[in-house]
Amino acid sequence: MALARFGPIALVLALIAGTAAAFAITETLKTSPSPILRTRVSKTFSPVCRCATSVASIAFELRRADRLTIAIQDAGGRTVRVLFTGRRTAAGPHAWGWNGRTDAGTRAPDGLYRPRVELDDADRVVVLPNRIRLDTTPPEVTVAGRPRVTAPGAITVRYTLSEPARGLLTVGGKRVVRTRRVLLDTTLRVAPSTLRAVGATRGRVTLAAEDLAGNVSEARVIGERR
Repeated sequence: MALARFGPIALVLALIAGTAAAFAITETLKTSPSPILRTRVSKTFSPVCRCATSVASIAFELRRADRLTIAIQDAGGRTVRVLFTGRRTAAGPHAWGWNGRTDAGTRAPDGLYRPRVELDDADRVVVLPNRIRLDTTPPEVTVAGRPRVTAPGAITVRYTLSEPARGLLTVGGKRVVRTRRVLLDTTLRVAPSTLRAVGATRGRVTLAAEDLAGNVSEARVIGERR
């Protein structure tokens, strides 16, 4: 009878002890320093742009040497690509790239992704908070009003964009302007001296836009200088 009474009590005590141990481990993980430092991850990229932002960069510093597995997860937490598995990696700074492809070799759809890092020796899994936007859609350009492009004066054009982007203006096939600022709408003015400096005083005038991922819109003809 005594053993029968003590059986449930022992079970309850064991459960309490197990819960306390799990809580202690969790609290230790919370207070222990992260094995990953100085994270730098591309905010946006376009695997179809054939430009400097065609590959997403994933860089961080490893506090201690470890065996790493790095994967890319979509917004729903599903793994779309495993970059490598169980690779012995020294302490210090490292960088890798993701070309936007899935494990099946197809291009991942536009959307948000996050890198997931497994550390075998540290027995840790870290999903980096840095979001990567895969974007293959070029911006749309809308010209407002009537551009002034006739010689010999300055070129003036007001436009709006479907997303923040840089304006690109060409004259006679020569790139004249790539705006520094990334805006949704602006008025672009190009002085005659700027046109002369690049040898683009005559020819068809076109306007396009380049977004942060590197996608370039179709060039719109806005006039011609003769």
